[in-house]
Amino acid sequence: MMIAVSLFSLGSALQAGAQNEGFIFSGRFIAGLAIGMLSHVVPMYQSEISPPEIRGALVSLQQFSITIGILVSFWVRYHKLQFIKPVTNLLYSLTMGSTSSV
Repeated sequence: MMIAVSLFSLGSALQAGAQNEGFIFSGRFIAGLAIGMLSHVVPMYQSEISPPEIRGALVSLQQFSITIGILVSFWVRYHKLQFIKPVTNLLYSLTMGSTSSV
């Protein structure tokens, strides 16, 4: 898991400090590999360390949280496209990105 987290950090840093499209694409690729690794390993880790009584609930809760996050991101994007003027798109994107990271 530490290797995947390190790869994800590297991919995120490449995307954040991108000077051209090559940095963005390589950062996305590296971060995607890390997410794939984590989505495979984390449910197994959770099921190994959790008590048998709540094992299934914890793994299901993780998947449910991911699905809720996808739903929220869809509606935020929909709201942005429907109701916000193109002039304020950058400000809106920075604000939503900053508040969601907190």
